[in-house]
Amino acid sequence: MDTFKTSYSHDTVDMLLTNSIIAKDFKANIHHFSPIRTPWNEDYAEDLIIRNDKALSDLVGVDHRGELRDSTIRVERIMDNAKADLRVVKTNIRGDFDGEVAREILTKLGYNRYFDDVIQNND
Repeated sequence: MDTFKTSYSHDTVDMLLTNSIIAKDFKANIHHFSPIRTPWNEDYAEDLIIRNDKALSDLVGVDHRGELRDSTIRVERIMDNAKADLRVVKTNIRGDFDGEVAREILTKLGYNRYFDDVIQNND
């Protein structure tokens, strides 16, 4: 296996898991990207996913399940902290602004549309 120096401050498995999520979303929304860059098509997106999965197997090692579990726990903690922060921001907006102004701010920030889904479904 070739060795290389990474230029990021996170664990490789964290970076590959993040890339996996991005690649899958990229493929799901390829119709938005392919008009911008013609090489970005279904095949390109699928190849990106395959290369990332191969990297997870090859670069991280055969026994990466423990690292994956640890990374999942870290991601869940980050999500929990982010949700708590979202609640604090929403509470502060409601406390600092009158009803209609607060609703308008929350609408423009996307809270009224996405907040409940994020909190309940982890989306």
